[in-house]
Order: sequence, then C-alpha cells, then structure tokens
Amino acid sequence: MKTELVYLVAVEGDMSAHGMGDKAHVIPFDILLLPQVGRFLKAQLDDELSCYVYYSPNKKLVSRKAKQNKTRKFGDQCRLMKDIGIFEDKYDARTTWTLMTSLNGIKESMPNVEIRKPVIISEVA
Repeated sequence: MKTELVYLVAVEGDMSAHGMGDKAHVIPFDILLLPQVGRFLKAQLDDELSCYVYYSPNKKLVSRKAKQNKTRKFGDQCRLMKDIGIFEDKYDARTTWTLMTSLNGIKESMPNVEIRKPVIISEVA
C-alpha cells in the first residue's frame, strides 16, 4: 500500500529560504502523523498569537502567565516532533511551518526547496 504524504514547508525562520540558507526546507511525512503535526501547528500559532498580543500596546488581552504557558506548550510540542522523527534539531523548532498537501504545488510556488527524506509511520513505531 502506498503511503500518503503531507508536507511541512518552512516559511520563516532558520530553515526557510530567508534563514540560515537560501532554500526552504520541506519535510514530507506520513499522513498518519497528521494528528501530532496538527497539535504542533496549533501550539505554534497559539504561541505566535500570544507573543503578538503580549508585546502589543494591548497587553491586558493576555497575562504574562498565559503567554508563558503557550510558550511552554509550544516547546513541548517541538520536543515531541523531534521524538517522532519529524524534526532533526533546534533549528526546526526556530522555524515557522505551514502545511501543504501537494509536492507539485510546493515546487511551483517555491522553486528553491530542499526536500528531506520522508518520515513514515512504520519507521517511527
């Protein structure tokens, strides 16, 4: 049975085309890992939003403790992504990722990419 792949694409930060190199990194992974990746992406967005609101003039919208809690949850999700083999190192955690379903679409919209070896669920278990 053919494994269906989904793709994390670096759009900002260390592993993006404007980060440490000139190529955006793409991480193909087994669609069966999507629930964990979804939790990571939600934690990433929650942390970004809490940072934006906390450091804006409207600090009253989020407390320091709530902001710290979002950052801690994001760190926990980054470690889990490393544990299951999707992330390789700390630079992946310092990158903003987006989810894409078509490798052809990625190559068309971002011609300068580095595609990693796919992470397959049978290799993770």
